[in-house]
Amino acid sequence: MRQQDYMFLLMVLVFALPFPIWALTADWTQRRERRRRKELADKLHLVENG
Repeated sequence: MRQQDYMFLLMVLVFALPFPIWALTADWTQRRERRRRKELADKLHLVENG
């Protein structure tokens, strides 16, 4: 492999790596936010029912 090939691979990795990581973190935060909202709704429900 020539040095240009290594540079190209490096660029591809640098550009390609953040996307799946970003997708995973976005999915994770969304799921956590949904769970937190559900807990809040449950608490409100408990308060309403007394």
